[in-house]
Amino acid sequence: MSRVEFEKIPQTNNNIRSLGSLVFDKRNELGDRAHLDLTNISSHQVLARDFIAALYEHTSPSRIASDLTIWTYVQTIKEFLEYVDQKKLPEQFRMMEITYEFLLEYRAHIKLTSSGFKSSHSRRHFGNLIRLLAAAQAIDLARSDFSPPRNFAYESDSDRIQPYTAGEALDLEHACRSDIRALLARLDTGRQLLTTGTDPRGHNNRRDPQTGRMLRLDPSERPWLQLPNILWYIVNVMNGEYLKTSALLAGGHSTFNNVTMGCYDVPYRKKDTYSLLYPLTTDLIPFINLLAKKTGRNESSILTLTRDCLQEVDGRFILWYEKNRGAARKYKKTIDNEGQFSPVALIKTLLKVTEPLVKYATVDDKKYLFLGLTINGHGREPVKKLDPSYIKYQMNRPGGWCDQHELADENDQPLRVSLRRWRVTYLTNRYKRYGQLSKVTRDAAHTLATTTVDYIANDSTKHIHEQAIRDALNEVRHLARPQIVPDDNPEKIAVVLDMDITTAGKITRGEQDVLFASCLDFYNRPGGQPNMPCDKPWGCFTCSNAIITRHVLPRVIALRDLIIQARTELSADDWNGKFSFLWHVITHDVLPRFSSDAIEEAERLAQEQIFYIPLDIRT
Repeated sequence: MSRVEFEKIPQTNNNIRSLGSLVFDKRNELGDRAHLDLTNISSHQVLARDFIAALYEHTSPSRIASDLTIWTYVQTIKEFLEYVDQKKLPEQFRMMEITYEFLLEYRAHIKLTSSGFKSSHSRRHFGNLIRLLAAAQAIDLARSDFSPPRNFAYESDSDRIQPYTAGEALDLEHACRSDIRALLARLDTGRQLLTTGTDPRGHNNRRDPQTGRMLRLDPSERPWLQLPNILWYIVNVMNGEYLKTSALLAGGHSTFNNVTMGCYDVPYRKKDTYSLLYPLTTDLIPFINLLAKKTGRNESSILTLTRDCLQEVDGRFILWYEKNRGAARKYKKTIDNEGQFSPVALIKTLLKVTEPLVKYATVDDKKYLFLGLTINGHGREPVKKLDPSYIKYQMNRPGGWCDQHELADENDQPLRVSLRRWRVTYLTNRYKRYGQLSKVTRDAAHTLATTTVDYIANDSTKHIHEQAIRDALNEVRHLARPQIVPDDNPEKIAVVLDMDITTAGKITRGEQDVLFASCLDFYNRPGGQPNMPCDKPWGCFTCSNAIITRHVLPRVIALRDLIIQARTELSADDWNGKFSFLWHVITHDVLPRFSSDAIEEAERLAQEQIFYIPLDIRT
């Protein structure tokens, strides 16, 4: 029997195009979020396979212990693929083609789209990308001689996100209201045009009665050049569906495709026609901003609102929403129904204008409130729920929504939209209105009050907090300051200080005098050991046991004069550190309680008498 020999197959590098997966799944090892399925993406699948392979390589040595960490890598990969789609790079673009210059551009893109987040957000995502590239180098999917640019430098977020100023908020709201009015007017125009449209197919041109030749029609008479007819064709022949070029040609709509591609000198493109029937994705930007401004909910809660999010109970309207961070569950908030642009009115308007799109969305996306049509998009589905990265890019990119409205901040710099900043603005205004941290915390659906503090501790509330500190210090000083009795009459002292006449007599006779005051109880200092002599004999001006009457006023004047003299001898910092508090108590709390005659007498006696002033006060 002859032996069969096989020719040796040459060893080659792994072919990710055929062997690589579009699914990353480590849920059994790391948790429910350690999962990424990219099988539904319609473009750059080769690049997606590269990233999945790199992610497996990065996690293979068990560097990552939590599915929450994996989730940040999942977001990084999705955002990078969306960026590649937006740049319209070739379908065969791979990790091997990522260059230093390309990453510099992408780093600038991250900075722009992350403007509403803390600095750690952009630093984390760019760092994730660098680590995935390093993993790709280990399996020969990225250039071995490639060194990425440096990550974003660490920045302290002590410069918290500031709320929009009143002027900035008004400008943004005006732009949003104008766009919503324009959208409603545009859709109304589309409905009117549709009623006058006819089937553009089958219209034969008139013939010359003498020659029999077809007459050339004026462009205004050609049926395919009439906008109402094009709309009629979309609704009645194409069932209102948005189809890409390949589907149009396969479905026998070549004339419609040619018309909307600019053939026959037709001025209408797909965007011009479909925007008269449906809201485009960018048309939803003003709704997002106004709901963020008026409800104060965070980005994910607004973009994931469902079509049944509004509930009316006893004449009040409840908004049901979800939070992805913290205690992930459904929350409710009572919202306003006053006016055309109230939260309730905005949601009802959204339900109305997006209703025609629901039947074209996927089963999973039909439930969402924010549905828009994306013209010439790169995904498989032209109608789907909003992607946060895409909508932020459309708002803040050069030439985007903000630039189109020429929005500028208080410093006349280009103004950018941040849903986090809207949340800061909302919670800050609530805090200013009610002054109760607990109330604002409940409104924000925060578990911890410290989370709310991160939102409301900003420049616009700084004066409130500083005033609260001043009030607290004044209250403490009021409780700890000496008691002032301008009269030396024992009977009046007894009444004012609520003591017996014998003790009051001792005070007026100086039997209980210490340095600059009379002492109510020298052996029981507030805060000190009971039945022990006072161990702070120089602290009379911060002690509630101290009593300053007219007969000790000359000593207070002598101390005041010493402080005035010290101002000329010491530096400002030294004088403030040593005497500023004493000066404030003497000039604001003590002397104003005495008459001008009493002060003049005390000033004269202070010049005639010699008082002992401790050395540590003098120096």
